[in-house]
Amino acid sequence: MNFDEILDEIPDDLNELNWEDQGLVGQFKLDLKKEGVEITQERGNSCILKKGEVSVAVLVYQYTPQNRHTEYEGFWDVGQQMFERMQRKKEEIGRDWGVAFLLGTFKETTLNGSFWVTSEDFRRDRAKLSLDSNNRYKVNLQDLEDRCLSNEKFSTVGDFLRLSGLNPTGPKGEG
Repeated sequence: MNFDEILDEIPDDLNELNWEDQGLVGQFKLDLKKEGVEITQERGNSCILKKGEVSVAVLVYQYTPQNRHTEYEGFWDVGQQMFERMQRKKEEIGRDWGVAFLLGTFKETTLNGSFWVTSEDFRRDRAKLSLDSNNRYKVNLQDLEDRCLSNEKFSTVGDFLRLSGLNPTGPKGEG
């Protein structure tokens, strides 16, 4: 391998080096980057995604089971403070936001039927979720499948781009 080939292998954004170690969330970000999405890391699970002139703030949560026994249970938690911070940001800069609940598999870091919840749906439906003693909303796969929390299911980055409005070509949900 010559020097130019080595330089080509170095990620444009050093964050990409960390993404490779972040399981499903990291792979999701790498796949978004391949689709031309600019990613600005914020705090915690939040980031700003931008494609062309369109941008959206996103909370990204993953569920990847640690063992086969829990593979299809799915469980995420969203902090009430994070929700409130994202709502304030929306009011300050007028940028919409949403939550991507990524569902992985036991052996691979591939999407396996993930869910997109808009900020409006999360704000409206969060009362249906359990709030634990640490002020975290508990979201189970069954909640999403039963639509206790309004959502759109996606299994590819292309689907996510359409649902989030980052790639407005084609009707929502059409893959």
